Amino acid sequence: YGFELSYRNKNLFGYIIQFDYSYLYSGEKDVLTFEIYDPSPNPNPNRFLYTDVSLTFNNLDITVNGDFGSIFSFGFGPSFAIINRSIIVEKADIDHDDFIDRLSSFGIGLKGLIEMRVPFSTDISYWYFYSGLKFRYLYGMLYDEGLRDLDDYNQNFVTTNLAIGIGYNF
Repeated sequence: YGFELSYRNKNLFGYIIQFDYSYLYSGEKDVLTFEIYDPSPNPNPNRFLYTDVSLTFNNLDITVNGDFGSIFSFGFGPSFAIINRSIIVEKADIDHDDFIDRLSSFGIGLKGLIEMRVPFSTDISYWYFYSGLKFRYLYGMLYDEGLRDLDDYNQNFVTTNLAIGIGYNF
């Protein structure tokens, strides 16, 4: 889930330029479950570790748009993102702390979109129904290494976002 804020200028250097900021979150609890082997005669009943994973994107997109007629448009442009990934291994044994691995990174890439805007009126300034499909490729460039050696590490993301909402043209 997430949200997006957009500003579209219809006459910037003779082009339709659109600026988007979006926040996207994806998380899953108990992605992996590990059982701890305990050979003692009185095994600990809390022999399981549970893994949670989350991923957040803060994206800034700049798009040059073109029209497919009165309600459809398309666009292409660069995309910039701050990406936060968390892996948390919850230990069922109370005597131990959870293992938490967090990584922040900066990514740059390309995005393309197809949009539909259906106006509610024919006035100069009007409300409209918005629907859009956005495709984005991001390449991780900078990583918050901390004490880790990430020389051979890379991350790439391909995302698709469907947006539905209400907009205002002024």
